[in-house]
Amino acid sequence: WNGRLVVQPIEELRAGFAGKEDWQATLIGNVRIRSIRKETVNAERVEYLASTGHVKIWGTPQKPFVVDSAAMGRIIGQFVDLDQATGVGRIEGPGSIVSFESSALIANAAPARAEPEKEGQKKRMTITWSQAVDLTFAVKEAQQSNTPATRPPSEEGRVMNPSTRLEELKSATFFGDVDVDHPQLALEGDRLALKLVNTEKHRQQPEHVKITSRVRAKSRDTKPKDALAIEAEDLEIFFKPDKDGRMQPSRMVATDKVKAAQPDRQITAGLLDVGLAQVERKPETVAPKAGNTEPVAQSQRSVTTVHAMHDVKVRMENPRTLVDGHQLDADAQTGLLQVFGPADKPAKVQREENSIVGRQIIMNDKDQKVKVVGPGEADFVTTGRSTLIAAADSTPAKEATKKPQQPEKVEPHHMHISWLNGMDFDNFTGVGHFRGGVVATS
Repeated sequence: WNGRLVVQPIEELRAGFAGKEDWQATLIGNVRIRSIRKETVNAERVEYLASTGHVKIWGTPQKPFVVDSAAMGRIIGQFVDLDQATGVGRIEGPGSIVSFESSALIANAAPARAEPEKEGQKKRMTITWSQAVDLTFAVKEAQQSNTPATRPPSEEGRVMNPSTRLEELKSATFFGDVDVDHPQLALEGDRLALKLVNTEKHRQQPEHVKITSRVRAKSRDTKPKDALAIEAEDLEIFFKPDKDGRMQPSRMVATDKVKAAQPDRQITAGLLDVGLAQVERKPETVAPKAGNTEPVAQSQRSVTTVHAMHDVKVRMENPRTLVDGHQLDADAQTGLLQVFGPADKPAKVQREENSIVGRQIIMNDKDQKVKVVGPGEADFVTTGRSTLIAAADSTPAKEATKKPQQPEKVEPHHMHISWLNGMDFDNFTGVGHFRGGVVATS
């Protein structure tokens, strides 16, 4: 500081003080602090209570405080209240968190004393909000070699100068216009709750994320054909460790007014449950973008399973396919697509001009087979094959040189079939088997 330092005893204990030996420091005006753990604070005002390590930091809308931490990266806001004895903190007002390559929150194995502001570091994740953030940290009891073991408690029953310190972040809940910019996915919503865990090799790994109200999500580390965008009122993302011990998205569950889109399909439903898996790519197939000398990821996320319920509607391209039902289950590995519907509103699958209706429709894209369990009906449109009228082999050469006639036009052929017990259809051979009370009209 550049001004005076005033140490003034107080006649009566203030609220929160542990005893007569407790003290509180208040720093005002262009405050700059650097801790022994190389954490830095730049703020307009800082209060620190010695007995509990309770710290309050103020900024202003025009000049917010900035805290650089190895655990979280760079925190920017207007007011934070952090009780280091309990590990509970809250940031009031709008703000942001920027995690760098060395931040444990994003780097998975960052050094304990890494400095986010170090030259050459690159942003890896940014979180912004408009209202507040609730934080919970792990609290570790440190060595108390500098504190007498026989030291009595204070008048209020608390030990003076507790040797505790905050460890990694355990959970965080963001409120108000939350926006997450992450290498794996982009997220938007009114509220976001994040839970972190430590794995065997890495610290502060995401285990569970829940976003509520006006949710927007977009994957970024999937294969191009599996790129997924989701809109919903609620979205949960579950993580599992990969072979290196890093937590990766393994499942996404969206509920209420769900809209999801991939390059070749769109789906709407009341509930959507998507399974994700890591797909390894061969190094020789990975090429860096022009002008980019950074190594390209050798693995990507891929959609493996899809489960949807409640007024499910799907639109797919190539071939044009429409699906309508109460429940849908799809498995990318087996190629199976199952659609279910109740008796009063059976499921329907329409591919090009052909359609099938039934309570349970099973389609296999790999072997091009369709099965309906129980009663149902189908409409088929066949165009047949056009024939070309030309001269026979015995036609003289002179006549064979005549201009060929146009193909004969064949009118589409419509057929409606209903049944009671079930149906199997092979799209490769064009052969179908219908069972029980079969009625066909053409």
